[in-house]
Amino acid sequence: MIPHDTDIRRILMLCEDIWTLVCPVLTHDSPEGNLELDGTVLRDASAQDLLSSAWRSLKEAAALVGNELAAPTATINDYQAAGTLFMEWLSRIRHRGAFSAVMPAFEGLCRECFKNTQKDLKSLPSKWLSVLPPMI
Repeated sequence: MIPHDTDIRRILMLCEDIWTLVCPVLTHDSPEGNLELDGTVLRDASAQDLLSSAWRSLKEAAALVGNELAAPTATINDYQAAGTLFMEWLSRIRHRGAFSAVMPAFEGLCRECFKNTQKDLKSLPSKWLSVLPPMI
C-alpha cells in the first residue's frame, strides 16, 4: 500500500505495523475487564494494562504521522496514505479513550491539508470523510 522510499513512508509502514498489533485489542467489543485474544482470557489488571499500552501506542503513532507530514518533503501520496490509515483507525476503534487519542492527530492532518496551498491538499479531508459513514 505504501511505497518504500522516504522516511515518511517508512513511518507510515511502522504505524501500519503498530495498528496490526493493537487492532485486536482496540477493536474488541468489550476490552475493559475481560479480554480474550487467541484463546487466552485476560482479566482485570492484565486486560487494563494491555489496553492502556495499546491505545498509548496508537496515540503516539498518530502523533508521529502528524508531525512527519508537516515536513516539506511530504507528498500528496503521503497525505493520502496517512488519511487512509486514520480512516481505518477511526472507523474500527471501539475504545473511547483510544478514539479520543487519535482524533486530534487526524484533526491536525486535516488542518494541514486546508492550510497547505502548494500541494493542493484541500480536497483530501472531504474525500476521507465521505467514505466514513458507510464504514461506521
